[in-house]
Amino acid sequence: MKAKAGWLVVVLFQACGVPQNAPSLEQPGDENMTGLVGSSQPSNRADICGGGHVLNFRIGGTGLSAWEGHVVRAAVNQDDWPNWPNTFGRPVLLNGSIQNGAFSLECQSSLDVNYGYPSWAVFVDVDGDGKCSGADVGAHLIFYGWNDHVEAKVDAADLQVLSNVMPPNSTNVWLPMGSTAADFCDGYFF
Repeated sequence: MKAKAGWLVVVLFQACGVPQNAPSLEQPGDENMTGLVGSSQPSNRADICGGGHVLNFRIGGTGLSAWEGHVVRAAVNQDDWPNWPNTFGRPVLLNGSIQNGAFSLECQSSLDVNYGYPSWAVFVDVDGDGKCSGADVGAHLIFYGWNDHVEAKVDAADLQVLSNVMPPNSTNVWLPMGSTAADFCDGYFF
């Protein structure tokens, strides 16, 4: 019965559509939007979680009590496969905070089957400046491709100080495939 109710909700949302005056997160000016989930810190980036695709993205973290209350951000980069490497996009950008040593972020129906080296990244805003920087900790994973829902888990041992993995301290293997960004932060959290 729950599955039928879920389908009914999806059908209703698709049938009703979005009001014409509803703001789009992909329009210019979203750098002025605020609203970190579970945090009082301001954000210059809004969540991006587009629907209408076939795969879900979920990421969670545990054992993170050292960063209790800090903002956590997750992003997914997915090239427009099979046109890769000519196109590059970020269909998911999620914000939250660490509560009781954990976080959980999810974006339903946001991804497509993709074999253009898609990837996800997460960082904890350790210095509280509201943006990704070398003072923060983070993790990422680049896939050959995905054809199923993406569920990721991180713990404190997975997170590295970003200044240690960004130039000039490291070669930039922490960039999403196909990105021309200068470093991890610019590659995922642009």
